[in-house]
Amino acid sequence: MVSIFIVGGSSFAGDRVTDVFNIAISNDDKILVAFSAGLAKYNAEGVRATDFGRNGLIRNDWIGYMKTDDQGRIYTFHKYWGPLVRYTATGKIDESFGNQGKVPTRGPHKVSAVVPTFDGKVLVGEDIETDNGYT
Repeated sequence: MVSIFIVGGSSFAGDRVTDVFNIAISNDDKILVAFSAGLAKYNAEGVRATDFGRNGLIRNDWIGYMKTDDQGRIYTFHKYWGPLVRYTATGKIDESFGNQGKVPTRGPHKVSAVVPTFDGKVLVGEDIETDNGYT
């Protein structure tokens, strides 16, 4: 049974239809989906990965950008504001990153890129909203 369908930017994940913002393949070849209520991880058949978060889900608020690194860690930003958050490959907040897993950012913003570097740093590209619009 397939538990996720992606059609026109929306997904069916369990009993909830939500907006999909980002999709990635994890380093263990599973599908990560960032959607309006958090993150979900699925196997190739579309069944939630029970070794991730709580029954394959991390409930959060409007994850608008997601990036994985070669160690399977997941970096997320809220769609419009909030900190950069790093999760482990199993969906737990990585408390060794920043302040308890989070690095504050200025907002509102629109993240355009997250690039983990070989030495453990993270580069973030974002558009900053000014009085005249985005720069």
